[in-house]
Amino acid sequence: MQLKAIMLGTVGLGAVVLLAAGSSKDHVSLRHMVDLTHTLSGKFPYVPVPGLTFPFEQKPIASLEKNKVYAEEWHMIAHNGTHMDAPNHYIDGGRAMDGYDVRELIAPVAVIDIHDRAAKDRDTQLRVEDIRNWENRYGRLPRHAAVFMYSGWDQKATQDPTYFVGLDDLGHTHFPTFSPDAVAFLVKERDIVGIGVDTLSFDQVEATQKAAAHKILLGADKWGIECINNLKQIPASGATIFVGALKVKDASASPIRLIAVW
Repeated sequence: MQLKAIMLGTVGLGAVVLLAAGSSKDHVSLRHMVDLTHTLSGKFPYVPVPGLTFPFEQKPIASLEKNKVYAEEWHMIAHNGTHMDAPNHYIDGGRAMDGYDVRELIAPVAVIDIHDRAAKDRDTQLRVEDIRNWENRYGRLPRHAAVFMYSGWDQKATQDPTYFVGLDDLGHTHFPTFSPDAVAFLVKERDIVGIGVDTLSFDQVEATQKAAAHKILLGADKWGIECINNLKQIPASGATIFVGALKVKDASASPIRLIAVW
């Protein structure tokens, strides 16, 4: 699909609308922008896999004083901070991060709010009923949509990292997730590009790594985004996301810069 960029003038910081050739419906407004990305540092919580640690580390390797240039090296896994999972994370032969077309990284987003329920039950899940309730209010999910769960967990990532992870004595985590049934509904009954959560994962992390929602989603060749920030600041319907994912050969995930506009 070819796009025509049309400048409509300025309002505040301005607005640009992209119109698909022959259509007045496919447009993206830049009037409002929200950064949905957590700042990545060594203090950000990470997935607690038994026997392994995945902290983010960085150290200078060149300085302006000595080398006339500043540079640093990073030591991390691809699943640190706000990041996207690719199908090969769990699916043998699944697509890697370098296999994505850019059209899959720009999408209308539906934000489904379960934060009231999550405040009372940290193991609650986004269910098919929640999706249907959203559609009853806003209409059927748009084509090629991203579906994001807002649980209010993003604030805990910096304010209470231990609770954000929710690790118990058995090695299981506790935070809101997507139910496998909800993911199956989205990939079979709706046209989505992926899902996202403001928690550490859209599955609970277990010693046995069942990862039911991951396997359903990634097995359908969709992407999943974890550790989203600031979902409270964007509308439930009507925003578009831009996923700044790294194009790394054979990578199972990528830290991203996630931006919403409307």
